[in-house]
Amino acid sequence: MNRAPLQRVAGLSGVPVLLRELGADPDEACAGLSFRPEDLLPDAVIPFGEALQLLANCQRVSGQEHFGLMLGARYDHLSLGPIGPLMQASPTLGEAIRSYTQVQIGLSRGATVYSYPVGEDVILGYGIYARHQPGTRQAYDFAMAVGLNIIRSLTGNKANIAEVLICHRPPNDAILFETILKAKVRFNQYQSCVVFARADLKLANPHADKGRYDVLSAQLAAMMRIDAADPAAMLLHRINLRKEHAPIGLRCNPIGACSCGPIRLNPTAAEN
Repeated sequence: MNRAPLQRVAGLSGVPVLLRELGADPDEACAGLSFRPEDLLPDAVIPFGEALQLLANCQRVSGQEHFGLMLGARYDHLSLGPIGPLMQASPTLGEAIRSYTQVQIGLSRGATVYSYPVGEDVILGYGIYARHQPGTRQAYDFAMAVGLNIIRSLTGNKANIAEVLICHRPPNDAILFETILKAKVRFNQYQSCVVFARADLKLANPHADKGRYDVLSAQLAAMMRIDAADPAAMLLHRINLRKEHAPIGLRCNPIGACSCGPIRLNPTAAEN
């Protein structure tokens, strides 16, 4: 049985458009992969490793070191599939993030999204299980841009963003990251995450809709029961999450949302 991790296309559906805008050929970016540009539909599913290779190819054919960042800056929670509308209707940012971390395993089996408090702050992070693959750098940049857009959209741009941590070396033009993300960025960190004020979890969502939220929450519960039917995938998800963040003492709870004790960030880590 082929147990290669899969990934919902989601924001990668924007790859062909962005490549054409940059004067590059989407067919060239898909060369050697199991799909063509026209197959990159938001709800389609592709192998996670090929999703990473696609991003690596996009960087090469476009000549843009920050391709993933540019692509991610175009998307927020509404690109995430069925969970997007629930997040949109959530009463607060905290409820939206909690819902997302509960079902994210259904969107990607090759990476995890997690959130936990650190003193007066909280982080929203993204970790790739097998991170030493082509394209991981672009994927991390993409995820940080989407994460920031989610936080800002669901708080009416009222969230207090402290900084963005990224677990790879600085690019040639590090200032461009701060220009696009509109936030302080630090590279060579143990993890990739957005750090923002813990109090912001209680900020009211300007798009909140209680009736719709209740209906969609019931649907989410059904989705969770379906995922529970795949215990092997859930176990792998938790093991990899613990392994990915072992240096900072992360502890995982049963549903994928996370909490931790004191955090230690080493600015010299992560050479990928």
